[in-house]
Amino acid sequence: MNILLIDDDPSYCNQFQSRMSPFCEVQPLNEISEPIESLTRELVMSADAILIDLKMPGIDGITLYKRFREIENNIPPVLILTEYESKDFRLMAYREGIDDFINKDATAEEIFLRIKKALDHSRSHLSNFSGLILNHGDMSCQLDGKSVELTRIEFQILKTLLCAPDHRVSKPDLVNRIWKHKKVSAHTLNTHVYNLNSKLKTWDRVISIGTTGIVHISPKQ
Repeated sequence: MNILLIDDDPSYCNQFQSRMSPFCEVQPLNEISEPIESLTRELVMSADAILIDLKMPGIDGITLYKRFREIENNIPPVLILTEYESKDFRLMAYREGIDDFINKDATAEEIFLRIKKALDHSRSHLSNFSGLILNHGDMSCQLDGKSVELTRIEFQILKTLLCAPDHRVSKPDLVNRIWKHKKVSAHTLNTHVYNLNSKLKTWDRVISIGTTGIVHISPKQ
């Protein structure tokens, strides 16, 4: 499970990342940079769930969530992190579509279970395309009702393509989303795509990397 944590306090992000390491991967983000559109498409849409601090300088968590929703309607579940217990804030957040509130003092296990519950109840936690179903919560894959074992990287590649407009993503953008600015071999993505197509050989779609550098899902010829 890949969690995007948006909080302006670097020390809290480091501590949170360490606490949650037995349960999930955490991608911390301390600063909100413009354009929001790039942030949304590069980080928000590649996460399984998003945790946002309620109180941040310049923008609060609920307003930031609304900005994300203006750009991409079908974003992953969003949970607000807070030290406050304001009933008015909670009501406003729930009206806007926030999935849950989590107190910053909650245990790692409670946070994980709350995220998992939000995923289980989210309309976006399943991707269903031409007989292929991805469950974003437990990272499982089924093709025509049969389970397909995917690695974490394979799952993330497939999920990113299924959620992308027209199921197309540029190769540099896809590499950046999956490996988060880590240096990888030029052939690494090609190998994972080859393995995915081998595991999904009965699917009526194929994942291709075009000569122009676009990775896309298209019907088999």
